[in-house]
Amino acid sequence: MPDLLPVFPSDVLGCVGRGAAPRVPHAGRRLGRDVRVMKVTYDAEVGGDTWYVYFEPERYRMVGYRFYHDEARGDGEYIVLEGEHAIGGMRIPARRSWYVNADGRYLGTDELIGDRSVR
Repeated sequence: MPDLLPVFPSDVLGCVGRGAAPRVPHAGRRLGRDVRVMKVTYDAEVGGDTWYVYFEPERYRMVGYRFYHDEARGDGEYIVLEGEHAIGGMRIPARRSWYVNADGRYLGTDELIGDRSVR
């Protein structure tokens, strides 16, 4: 892994849910590209999953995320985000492709095909 350098705006770190303990993101190479990586863990009463969120270094746009129920076992999945749609002032990923952490097996892809709100 390349040198680990903190490179993330501190205001974004406050946007993580209750019981979460984010760590300052570091530079790295994941998902086949250079990214900034933020690790998020949770208090035991909230849950035991470990999450890694990947951001492109130029605009800090989220490009993927990974979760483990038990990181030592290598379980869980990773999700690669591609494209985006602007809907209601938000940028939403156009495609989410899901893979298994342990062996990289492809699970499927969700694709946003319209901009209508679902009620």
